[in-house]
Amino acid sequence: PAASGQGDASKTPEPPNGMVYVAPATFAMGSDAVEAATNEKPVHHATISHGFFLDKTEVRASDYAACVGVNECSANHLRSPDAKDSTNGCNLGDDVTTAKHPVNCINQEQAIAYCKYSGKRLPTEAEWELAARGTDGRIYPWGNAKPTTCWMAIVGGVSGACARKGTWEVGTTADGRSPVGAYDMAGNVWEWVADGYELYPTSDVTDPVVPATGLRAVLRGGSWDYSIGAARTTSRLALSRGIAQISTGFRCAKDAP
Repeated sequence: PAASGQGDASKTPEPPNGMVYVAPATFAMGSDAVEAATNEKPVHHATISHGFFLDKTEVRASDYAACVGVNECSANHLRSPDAKDSTNGCNLGDDVTTAKHPVNCINQEQAIAYCKYSGKRLPTEAEWELAARGTDGRIYPWGNAKPTTCWMAIVGGVSGACARKGTWEVGTTADGRSPVGAYDMAGNVWEWVADGYELYPTSDVTDPVVPATGLRAVLRGGSWDYSIGAARTTSRLALSRGIAQISTGFRCAKDAP
């Protein structure tokens, strides 16, 4: 089927503060491009049958710290076989230099816990991709033009006046917004989604979600320390659900009425 539009704007519900609305749609999910990885194939039509709200920005370190402060979230720190119980490189909410940066050093369980605390949930992988690329099959959230560092927080392969190493304050890259008005869906930090990881189906799907019960889960959007290729709207990263790195963060979603 052909990709459908983003709905009737006159009936668009008012998003909660700090969120954007994503209308129901059918879109081509994945990529068959030469540069696409095996796990981005095959292209298949995904239908999101319900409207939903998505955080306009990645969750800030200061907001996550507030959740920790009321004992609803565990503190963010590195979790991997070679980096345990360290906050080196982590954005901490009590640090004035990183409080407005995206929280990082987060695993999927922590992302789920924060979204629950805030009355939300993690977006599914299909919802995330629809919000990032819309229904016109764009390569990056802003379109098909090659990125500049004024459009995204990323290191590899780009340079210029806006170049920097490390995360940016959330919402800094206005020129890199997605079709629905979400910031930093390319670069800054990888974003956990609700799904566990598996290869794509070969047939069309409606409201797909892979239960996060296996070892690995999915991250989307690339990050500041990855190359341009990871910032494509179809790029997927499979990672152990319990790992937290300096490049892993998230944003939340909520069902629309």
